Amino acid sequence: MDILERRPRAVRFVDFTLEKLEGGRCRARVELDRQLNPALRQRYIGTAEDAASAAGTIKCSALAALEALRRVVGAAEEDLTLEDLKAVKVFDESAVIVALRARHKTQARRLVGFCLVEENAAQAAALAVLNATNRFLGTG
Repeated sequence: MDILERRPRAVRFVDFTLEKLEGGRCRARVELDRQLNPALRQRYIGTAEDAASAAGTIKCSALAALEALRRVVGAAEEDLTLEDLKAVKVFDESAVIVALRARHKTQARRLVGFCLVEENAAQAAALAVLNATNRFLGTG
């Protein structure tokens, strides 16, 4: 069964945490849930570690969101990959933009997601991943 045949229904962002670790590293945790039927919701958690720098924390968060999404759809790591991400200023607002690669059978599509920074850039990176994939995976 391929990635598009496993489309989730009603995937929601539940929680995000970023923890500082020893040795200048950080760990991000992203929790999503999906409505399986009217009476049951399933939770999916993704985690990742990276350097505790400004760039490292947003990358870590994006990777954690990708891991959680892979669990939702049952995708392999190579089916959903992070190509690039940037923290940018847009119309005097801080934002995060991500570029992902999604593979489906013999096709590969580039997906782009965007999120304004409201609470912090790391959480915005996780939400930008969800923004990039929502139409492709039906996670919106």
